[in-house]
Amino acid sequence: MAVIVFFCVDEGQSIFTTFAFIVGALTSMFCGALGMKIATYSNYRTTICAKNSLGSAFNTAYRAGCVMGFILVSCSMLILLILLLIYK
Repeated sequence: MAVIVFFCVDEGQSIFTTFAFIVGALTSMFCGALGMKIATYSNYRTTICAKNSLGSAFNTAYRAGCVMGFILVSCSMLILLILLLIYK
């Protein structure tokens, strides 16, 4: 796959594009797995809170969504920063 990307996207001139593509794909897979783990755990907690009151279930679901969003964006931005520092 990396060889195909290397020659099709960049015509074999630079390895940087290929490396960034592979790192992006790995980051996407990691963030997807992490997001699913957080979503499953938070859905369980929301269900437990919904037995008591709808308001606490909403707060739990909202906070879990915020946490998941911030963690996934932070992870992606950290990987991008590391990649840019390596390229610099």
